[in-house]
Amino acid sequence: MRSLLLTAALLCACAKVTYVNPKLPATGPEYQQTGHFFLFGLVGTADIPAYQMCPHGVARVQSKVAFANLLLHIVTINIYTPRTYVVRCGA
Repeated sequence: MRSLLLTAALLCACAKVTYVNPKLPATGPEYQQTGHFFLFGLVGTADIPAYQMCPHGVARVQSKVAFANLLLHIVTINIYTPRTYVVRCGA
């Protein structure tokens, strides 16, 4: 059982991708949304309406696999693989 958990933990790693708009300071509100993916993240899409959330412009968009997402990866044996998206608005 331990070797199975260790193998699952090694196969699933935390990851983060960030887009930053250098022309806009990130001083506005922050919104968080979850994208739902399946089968190792190969099936599914996530449309994040960042420009609708931020009428004054988008300063930063971050896509990450948080710890809670990682636990869901392991429990479902990578059948369900959610990702968290964080959108930060500019002023």
